[in-house]
Amino acid sequence: MEIFKNKEVLDIEYIPTEEMLLYRAKEQDQLRRVFKNISSVPNHLVCYGFTGTGKTCLTKFLMKKYIHQKSNERILYINTCSYPTELQALSYVVSLLGFNVKGTNLSSHYVAASLTRD
Repeated sequence: MEIFKNKEVLDIEYIPTEEMLLYRAKEQDQLRRVFKNISSVPNHLVCYGFTGTGKTCLTKFLMKKYIHQKSNERILYINTCSYPTELQALSYVVSLLGFNVKGTNLSSHYVAASLTRD
């Protein structure tokens, strides 16, 4: 007996269709404004809230939609649960930009790192 009609929707990498994003019009409008107004100045967005409310799904859906509209800009997604320290998160972001990162945490305030282009 199957409980789930489509188990794919439970995958963390799953991106829903617009029809599946129910009851999120307000949040979708807020995120749309952020993505449309991305300028050459570095921007960031932090989404927070209770588990299971659709933050990741909505954000990834809109990223996929707007990433093709801005040819000279890059939108990166990072789930900080997977990269709990600042060094790990920074290393991941820098690697997405095409650099190899090797670093050492020298103290709680300083990091020694070397970057090389792929």
